[in-house]
Formats: sequence, structure tokens, C-alpha cells
Amino acid sequence: MCTSINEIALKPFNPSLYAFTFDDYAYPIEEWVRWHVGILGYDAYILFVGEKTEKMKAIEEKYDKLHVWYVKKKREMRFIDYRAYYKYLAQLTAPQGLKVMLDLDEFIPYKIQAYPFEDRYVGLIKPLIVYRGIVYEDEGKMIGRNPMRRIHTNYTPVLGDGAEVMGEINQNLPILPVLHLQFKNCYEITRKSWLWKTKGNDYCGSIDDLHLKQISFAYDPRLKEIIKGLPAN
Repeated sequence: MCTSINEIALKPFNPSLYAFTFDDYAYPIEEWVRWHVGILGYDAYILFVGEKTEKMKAIEEKYDKLHVWYVKKKREMRFIDYRAYYKYLAQLTAPQGLKVMLDLDEFIPYKIQAYPFEDRYVGLIKPLIVYRGIVYEDEGKMIGRNPMRRIHTNYTPVLGDGAEVMGEINQNLPILPVLHLQFKNCYEITRKSWLWKTKGNDYCGSIDDLHLKQISFAYDPRLKEIIKGLPAN
């Protein structure tokens, strides 16, 4: 039986965030670091696969709480998804304690002062889609939009395609909303959705094909300013 939320003490929410990227991925790394490290004050651990770029070097030098580990060569893998492998390596670069696994286009929407957690449980995040400044909730067409096990302590295996970690869920814990930016082109939208199963990878999907429901969601106005400057937002 899961411990009730009343039995779990609130603790300061000061996690280590971890993520990975390839040197040719078009993630908004600078904005992600500015928000999570520069404004919210979290420690962030990024595994960077590829040659160090001048842009990454400049970002790294600007923030004391940003820790970047470089892996020069992408490995060929047969028995594990490369995303799970690299996210687990990123996790291992972070110290013990509370952690949140994110992608570099996912943003915690505001400063969280406290969160009830215990070492034996994992917590859930719920991605909300942001496109052109509007927040949407998924209605079942996007892959991986359900709440996912991403909040944990210490070290735990990363599962499947890298969307979740292993661990027992306590359904009494609050779910952390996370803003997932969508600024991809039409082919990437197809690849990230169920559309390719019915229409094929060559179909050029649009945000309207994803059956999203616009919702009202208040988040930090400073993050709104950061998002406003990104493509498609």
C-alpha cells in the first residue's frame, strides 16, 4: 500500500536536473540552462555526445551550477535504446539525492518550494505541450504524453526509449507539470506522434493533426519571455 501524502514530509525541492544531447540536435539548450540554472537556481547535468562546440563552451563557462560531460563518439547499440543509455550516463554524472530527468525542450514551469518524496518511491511528471505560446493537453495522439516516472532519488535504471525510470509509483504524490515545447517541422511532428502508424513517415503532419485540447495554465512570466523568443513561439 502506498504511503499517504499526509505521512510523507514536505522537503525542499532542490533537485539535480539531468539530460543529454547530441552535438547536432536543435534543442534550445541556452534557454533551458538560463531558465533552470540561471533563474530557478537548480544544478543541471548535461551529457553532450559529440565534439564540444563554441556555443556549448560559452554556455558552460557562464553558469557555475551547470555541469557538462562530453562523450566524443556515438556508440552503436543493439540491446538498449540509445536514449535510455545516454540518459542513464547523464544520471550517473549527478550526485546522490533528488533528481529529475528531463529532455532539453522540457521546462519546469515555475519555482517549486517543497515536494513530498521518499527514497523508495518515484514521482511523476506530466508534459503539457506549448506551441506558439499556447498550452495544450494531449488527448491521446502523442507518444509519451501520459504521466511518466521522472522524479527519483539517487540512481535507478532508465527504461525503454528513455522516457521513464524504474521505480514504484506512489499515486498519492502530486504530479509535476512540465512544459514541452513544440517547435518542430511537420515531419518531426509526424515522427513524434501516432500519425506515422497510419499515414507513414513521409506524411507532413501539422500541430492540428495531434488532437490537442487548449487549456489555461499559469506559469512564470519570466519563462514566457524566454519561450517567446524561440521558433514557433
